[in-house]
Amino acid sequence: MTPLRQRMSEDMEIRNLSHNAQLSYLQQVSLFAKHFKCSPELLGPEEIRAYHVHATTESKLAPGTLCIIASSLRFLYKVTCKREWVDREIPLAKKPFKLPVIPSSEELAQFFDLVANLMHRTGLMKAYAAGLRISGFKKPIMAHTLCHAFATHLLESGTRRWRVTEYRRQVMGLALPA
Repeated sequence: MTPLRQRMSEDMEIRNLSHNAQLSYLQQVSLFAKHFKCSPELLGPEEIRAYHVHATTESKLAPGTLCIIASSLRFLYKVTCKREWVDREIPLAKKPFKLPVIPSSEELAQFFDLVANLMHRTGLMKAYAAGLRISGFKKPIMAHTLCHAFATHLLESGTRRWRVTEYRRQVMGLALPA
């Protein structure tokens, strides 16, 4: 083990980094040194930039991996080597923002039709609608739909039909046949 690697390992232990973080940082610094075939102590900001360009364009590494590389090099140069230029020369990669996949109404209908139990289907529909409202989407839910769902629930739980009919008349204000 080289003196630089030993010192970096001790610095990470002093700062109570997890074992996996230590292994990851040491691996990234080792790959950085192998890329230039010399000790990281001899390398500066230009080599770090070149390595970042190599990692993003040629190796096509994920943003999470690029953040690990940047963090390990920042730790090496700022803590272990005590260099002043580190923060402005080693940028952290931004993770791209991904939009959620929203199923079409046909896909939703197909999904809900797969649920055989009407009470479970209604529960899933309500949960999906609530999730849409929380996330900021506006999807109107008709009182009529909820009334049917609740009436179905009452009938499945053993409530007599005439009580359900009375309930629907009171809630919906409808003149329903008896």
